[in-house]
Amino acid sequence: MKIATLVTGRWDLGLLKPVIECTKSKVITMRLEDPYSDAYGRIPNLRLQLHGLDWLILLGDRVETLCAALAARHEGVKICHVAGGEATARLDGENIIMDSDYRWLITQLADLHLPCSKEAHANIVEQKCLWSGIAIEIEGLFMPLVRRIKKRYSAKKDHCIVIYHGHPLDDVLAAIGTWPDALVFSSNPDHYIDPKIKYTPDLDHWSFLKLLREAKFIIGNSSAGIFEAPALETPTVNIGSRQVGRIASPSIFNAAPDFDSIKKAIEKAMQPCEFVNVYASGKKITDVLPAALW
Repeated sequence: MKIATLVTGRWDLGLLKPVIECTKSKVITMRLEDPYSDAYGRIPNLRLQLHGLDWLILLGDRVETLCAALAARHEGVKICHVAGGEATARLDGENIIMDSDYRWLITQLADLHLPCSKEAHANIVEQKCLWSGIAIEIEGLFMPLVRRIKKRYSAKKDHCIVIYHGHPLDDVLAAIGTWPDALVFSSNPDHYIDPKIKYTPDLDHWSFLKLLREAKFIIGNSSAGIFEAPALETPTVNIGSRQVGRIASPSIFNAAPDFDSIKKAIEKAMQPCEFVNVYASGKKITDVLPAALW
């Protein structure tokens, strides 16, 4: 059985390392400086890399991932789609968000679906995407790291994490004030970068999740506030509509993109709250994949 796994160079490698090891798959790297102008031009080259393979494992909902899925279908390579079935908004203020469209297009092309929650599994079934494959619920790929980090780190420190895609940070930083220390991570290269802000350098997955575990809260519109933060028992201040449709833990406090709303949400996040992790009920992907692919 010849298998490949696509790595886009973001969080993928840290999350997919156990998958790559348990399937002994070939790694195909597709990291783009400008995804929207460059991704589709890579399809011919991707077809060459995929030729003769049996399976391609894809994670998530990037445009690069969709292009790899299209290349795989052209080459008759079966597709395993991990973390499909999530529902998210198409608009964040005036910004058009394509993630939901990419995700569902990949799901339509896939032969094996590995959604990370009961709700995502139900979404795939309801959308009648199982025309040629099956869906098996798995736990979030971040859960093995989360379990290890929770055992080793518990005390909260005086910092928060800021990840705010596509928008200026003025109101966010004003609402935070001088406390706690704000660790600002840059958004994706295809989104807004504020030249006035000193950003925290990119970290490996373990280091980032350790910071998130120890943070007072995470603020912005990153999916890390929806997926990993509740699992690590860190409150989330979720701004705007980018993550609308995701399953929300009670530890996620929503805010409109203005100073007053953000300030009130921060105050709520600093109070005791309940943490619900909906991404821990499925099977481990390393237990599922060998049997499913072979």
